[in-house]
Amino acid sequence: MRQPFQVHHFFLYLKALCIGMLAGSVVTGYRFILVCMTAGRLTLINEAEKNPILYVPIFSALTVSALLVGYIVSKYPLLKGSGIPQIKGGLRGFFKLSWFPELPLKFFGGLLTLGCGLSLGREGPSIQLGGLTACAVNRKFAKSQKEEDYLLTAGSAAGLTAAFNAPLSGVLFTFEELRNRLTRTGLVTAILACISAGIVSEAFMGQLPVFAFSFPNMIPVRDYFLLIPLGIVCGTFAVIFNQSLFLSQDIHAFIKNPVLRPLPAFLTSGVLFVFFPLLLGSGHDLLQEIKAESFTIPVLLILILAKLLFTSLCYGSGSPGGIFLPLLMLGAIIGKSYELILVDFFDYPHIYGSFFIALGMTAFFSGVTKAPITGCVLIMEMTASLNHLIPLIIAALTAYATATYLGGNAVYDELLERMLSERKKSGIYPGKEVG
Repeated sequence: MRQPFQVHHFFLYLKALCIGMLAGSVVTGYRFILVCMTAGRLTLINEAEKNPILYVPIFSALTVSALLVGYIVSKYPLLKGSGIPQIKGGLRGFFKLSWFPELPLKFFGGLLTLGCGLSLGREGPSIQLGGLTACAVNRKFAKSQKEEDYLLTAGSAAGLTAAFNAPLSGVLFTFEELRNRLTRTGLVTAILACISAGIVSEAFMGQLPVFAFSFPNMIPVRDYFLLIPLGIVCGTFAVIFNQSLFLSQDIHAFIKNPVLRPLPAFLTSGVLFVFFPLLLGSGHDLLQEIKAESFTIPVLLILILAKLLFTSLCYGSGSPGGIFLPLLMLGAIIGKSYELILVDFFDYPHIYGSFFIALGMTAFFSGVTKAPITGCVLIMEMTASLNHLIPLIIAALTAYATATYLGGNAVYDELLERMLSERKKSGIYPGKEVG
């Protein structure tokens, strides 16, 4: 029997709309500043090539930034990394989330980290920023713990929406990754928040997709079997990628002073600033070079290894930043490598380059996060193409099955478990607030 609409639902949905607008504004501002900082970094790279003396202040600034980021995350451990495990933990009652001073510090720390070129993404921090924005509203207006959970989920969904101009992915990710139980009220709340966040994001950042892909040639149905090896490769690399993140965290734990832990990643960023700036940042510039057919198969394989190691180094340092975009870039390189292997060794038509890049992104994302539905929808929204759903599903599910068979777990579940284990070793038990 259908339940009648209740008045308190109206106020809950109104709060969700307001949270979406606020979270969308915060994340859009965060995204805009990062775009400006990235442009400034590219200009600085060009100037430093002409005048090498600039490398002295560059490395000095990187050192100061690393120490400042290290100090922030040492004082507020819930600001480490992407922020998605923290939101998961908050929804499950393991962490007590507080919007102040965590929200401004996550904003500032993320700008320092990503602006300095570390191989991390904006999506995880955007989800946490959205969730912390919801916490600010909950503190004043939430009527119950259940309502707080609804609005925290909605704020997190709004954060992902504003980060990628992907409202449907925001809704799906929060229920596929953050929550295990789907309710009608929770779904409507998340949708409303994502709609309002999407409007804010599109108003200020434009309506173009994040990735300007085009697929003039769709792979024929008779060749769908070629997607299975790609999914197997992506699933295998996904397990390796996850293990490399955990290994990096373990290695960084040997640095006893937490303030110093980000320093190796920031200094490595400086070295890449000099010798290979394409590896800096989340990877948008690298993606453009890959699409432009700039690399051979051996170079692409080297890029996979280099990007994987640099991303692991950066994330293991505890610096505020996510892995969404870097792992999508790794998937893109794997997909392009696979396409070139088909072309060079099996005489496959060289007209599906961008299509295999998108397939690699979807498959690798699914293997790492164990969220294949979100992976398929996210790539469709980010590329503004709805015509390749079946191939994406085949690649995503194959990678998911491969990663599962190899013993891989969802990366954010593993990261949450590691955070809880670390807190227990420090004498801080689930549900007990840090600091």
